[in-house]
Amino acid sequence: MTHSAGFRSGTWPWGGDQPWHPFEPTQWEQVVAMFPYTELLFKPGTHYRYSNPGVIFLGRIIELLSGDDYEVYIAKNIFMPLGMTRSFFDRAPYHLVAHRSHSYVGTDEGVKEQRFDFDSGITVSNGGLNARLGDMAKWLAFLIGGPGAPESTTRS
Repeated sequence: MTHSAGFRSGTWPWGGDQPWHPFEPTQWEQVVAMFPYTELLFKPGTHYRYSNPGVIFLGRIIELLSGDDYEVYIAKNIFMPLGMTRSFFDRAPYHLVAHRSHSYVGTDEGVKEQRFDFDSGITVSNGGLNARLGDMAKWLAFLIGGPGAPESTTRS
């Protein structure tokens, strides 16, 4: 989680004219097929560099060790204990559609809504989280161990 493994920033091993590729890998075999093109940019532990693949690998490790899908593991072990009742991954559950956050981008034609309400598949640990400000405040309170962190999850 320190982003010091030496992996590149982007999920894909090649560039392109867009900083974000909307078509992420959908199967683990595709990620494995990218390994030969995944060179280390620096010796692990020597530098910091944000890495989408690193977060995807971490999500997969969580799945393999826990036996749960990443989203299920996070819901059971983070959302539920912290009372983050309006947080979800990817597509909004029917009871939260009205509370779904919206993303916007400015274009020459004005401001347009971006649709990020889709299934991010196996790259879900790298994105796809939707959380309201109140839920994020609960997460931050937990991280710093401050007021508002549930007693059962307060760090010592």
